[in-house]
Formats: sequence, structure tokens, C-alpha cells
Amino acid sequence: MGSGFRPVLFAASVALCWTPRGVAAQATVLEGVVRDTAGRAIGSAEIVSLTTRERATASATGAFRLTGLEAGPGLWVVRAIGYRPERLAVTLGSADTLAIEVVLGPMPQVLPEIVVEVRGRQYRGRLAEVAKRAFASPAPASAFIGPEELERWAPFDLGNVLRRAGLLVSADHVACPRSGGGLTRGRGPMIAVWLDGALVEQSRSFDVRTFPVQWFEAIEVYRSPVERPMQFDTQASSCTILLWTRGG
Repeated sequence: MGSGFRPVLFAASVALCWTPRGVAAQATVLEGVVRDTAGRAIGSAEIVSLTTRERATASATGAFRLTGLEAGPGLWVVRAIGYRPERLAVTLGSADTLAIEVVLGPMPQVLPEIVVEVRGRQYRGRLAEVAKRAFASPAPASAFIGPEELERWAPFDLGNVLRRAGLLVSADHVACPRSGGGLTRGRGPMIAVWLDGALVEQSRSFDVRTFPVQWFEAIEVYRSPVERPMQFDTQASSCTILLWTRGG
């Protein structure tokens, strides 16, 4: 069985299970359980809204519950160490409860024991892997944005960070650089945004307000398909942003 999300009552299909609360309900709720492909609960899994930044942590039984949410469409990521993150697009009804079951597939991670030195700084664990990949690519040195740079730019928004990496930023949106023009929403090359290895958006104009800089310990920016690593290849996009959260 692969990873994904499925209704609590129907294990064979990928769907959502609505549980109306009637006229007495006062809040919009997203609740459910996170399991692995063997059906075991995944405690401490994180459920994060990429739309409103709401988040919850699953209990030891894998259960989670978020209340007081805004009705309407939203994009969520469910992640846990050792598992592939799962992206969910759900639409919440007003004063209803949406119950889901999320299944995460395994993603064994062997963190490199070696120490990678970049610009006179040493990186270990996942940071070593990120730095090594960025500097092995044809991308310029600005492709890798490490913890020191992010700490320095944390008082500013994500747009300020991405501008320094060579992307086009206008107001609250960022886009791929293109010859002979500035940032035009609705036209121009596509940009792909990945969060902890999960593709969360492909668009021509990424809203930098989606994530605060403080979330991240490293960012990779690849401004063309030639620069980006093969495992993050998406045919529809030109630029690629890889966001790696703290403690992921």
C-alpha cells in the first residue's frame, strides 16, 4: 500500500469523510489519524497548513485535531521523521468537521557522517547533504543559503532571502528571472517550490508570505533546469526552490 490519505471508513479509496455537526456547531474542524503503510500510528507527526500556518502534532495514537479553522480550500503537509511528507489539498466547509486518515510511506534517511565544509563553515547531518548537493551543482554559490544567512535575514521576509539568491521579487511575490523583463504574474516561466522534499506549489508567481524565514535552516535555489538536481526535476517548471525546515 502506498502513501496518501484515505477516509476513516474506506481503506481502498482516496477520499475525504465529512462529519456534519449541524446547526449547533460553532467551529470548523480538521481531525484524523496518521499511520504508516503497515497501519501503525505515527506519533509526533506534524500537520501544517501551508495556507494559514496552522499546525498540530499527532498524539501517541496518531490522532490530531485542529479547531477554529477558516472555511474554504487549503493546502496541508503531513510529515514525520523517517517518512515521506504527504501534501493534502482539502476544502473545509463552514461549521463542519472533516475527518481524514493519512498514510505516510517510509523514507529511510541515512545522515552522512562526514563533515562538509563550505565557505569555511562546517555542516553536519542533513545540512551536510544539502550543502554538498548545492555546491556539486552548476549553480552559483548563492544557490545554498545556510543557517547563518537565514539568521541574519530572519527579521526580513522570505522575499529578501530569495532576491539575494537571484530570483525576481516584486512586492510579496517571487518569480524566475527571465531575459528582457521583470516579474509579471500570469506570464513567464514556472517556479517549483518544495518543502522538506515534498512538492507544494508550481506557479508563475510564488507568494513569499506563505512561510516565515524563521521556519528554515537551509534553502536551495536553482534558477534553471540545468542547475537543479535530478531528484527535484519537474518538467513544467524552470526555477526550483528547496525549503528545509528546522529539525526536519
